[in-house]
Amino acid sequence: MPKTRKFLKNKLVIRLLLVLGGAAYVTTFSQLDIHILLKPYLALVPVQAGALLYLFYLKKIAPQLSKPFN
Repeated sequence: MPKTRKFLKNKLVIRLLLVLGGAAYVTTFSQLDIHILLKPYLALVPVQAGALLYLFYLKKIAPQLSKPFN
């Protein structure tokens, strides 16, 4: 399998996992009884963690993508 197809397949799997994780978080978070002032802060914690993971992922993958295929 060429590297580009493998990368696109992995990208699709990662996106699918992120969507399912987000849906599970929203479902769980909506059922919790939390103080009204804490909800906005706690709702953003997974978004910030996801953004950090995505940036680390790009930092790891981006140099590999810029290299020509041999």
